[in-house]
Amino acid sequence: MSDRKNKRSLSDIVTVIAIAGAIILLYIPSAFIPASYVGEDILAVMKKTVIATLVSDAAAILCCLFLVYRVIREVAALLRSRRSLKELENSFSDRERAVLQMPHFGRNIAVSLIICSFFLIVLAESVIHVFVSSHVIMSTGEQDYGVKHTVEVLRSIVLDEQEGKAVTAELKGVELHSSTVFISGSDTSRGRYKRYCWLTDNSGRSLPIGLADFSDILSETEKYSEGRYIVRVEYYEHSGLIKSYSVESSRWEVEEYPLTDVEISIDDDLTLHRPADMSEYGDIAWVIKCNGEMLTLGSSREIHYFSINANNHDSLALAEHKALFKKKPGNYTAQLVKVFRYKDPETGLYTDFETAPISNELSFTVDDSGKISNQ
Repeated sequence: MSDRKNKRSLSDIVTVIAIAGAIILLYIPSAFIPASYVGEDILAVMKKTVIATLVSDAAAILCCLFLVYRVIREVAALLRSRRSLKELENSFSDRERAVLQMPHFGRNIAVSLIICSFFLIVLAESVIHVFVSSHVIMSTGEQDYGVKHTVEVLRSIVLDEQEGKAVTAELKGVELHSSTVFISGSDTSRGRYKRYCWLTDNSGRSLPIGLADFSDILSETEKYSEGRYIVRVEYYEHSGLIKSYSVESSRWEVEEYPLTDVEISIDDDLTLHRPADMSEYGDIAWVIKCNGEMLTLGSSREIHYFSINANNHDSLALAEHKALFKKKPGNYTAQLVKVFRYKDPETGLYTDFETAPISNELSFTVDDSGKISNQ
């Protein structure tokens, strides 16, 4: 009897340790995840993080298995107790059972159910930890998931360590992404979440970044207009971990503008026409040149970049500007351009402008009398 009690006590102690271990293991990996995924020694740092997570996962699985064993054991003990009690009741007559007041089995059921429910809650938390919380380590998309993803991350870090070489790239059209994964809790409004971040560029490259990196890169890129900067990175090819990066001024969008050219025309009334719907091109304008020198047809602080804005009207009547043309006889050209507006990194104001042709070029002449002729 004493040995049985000692075994029971030892089993209870082990159970308490397993429960405490499973709960603690839910938080261990978070202590190893750095705020930044950028640095000279980032491979070593993230390798330590991933190994800690995998060890935590393995220990959590062992705790889960032990708790499953305890649940099965409690249910089995409950069934044995019920059978023994039934056999004991059957050994007495009705009058003897009434006098003896047999033990109340309902109380045993309630205690066992409470114990099993507690074990199952801890078990569920441990399973969620193993198959969900590791999702956030170096994730570059919402499909990166669980232990398999974590093992693949470790493998990629080891490959990068073996090669020991980082590659350099210029990232254009950088977009920062952030997502969250639900860890635990009774409902999504009060549960615990983990957030993870990554960046992409227009070539389809995806690189993991930390929460601190997300904020730092965002604050740097917000100083520039879209298409006015590149992110120059030195990163490891297999894992995507960034050794170093810098945000630099660039006008790559002007050189690589993706939209196709449109067709403009001039009619007998000497009116220039463009396609009616050009909203996808953003800011557009007319550029009118006389003998190679651009003219300003409207009042604008951007006069040295284009002649007149073309956003609100799909035509331009040249006759309305005859007085100006009369002062400058010669050979004229007309073309539609895309206008790029750039922020000053220091002030945040649009202080610089650039244009890129997006149409064919038309020609006309103006003689000394101011007469406009369509060539």
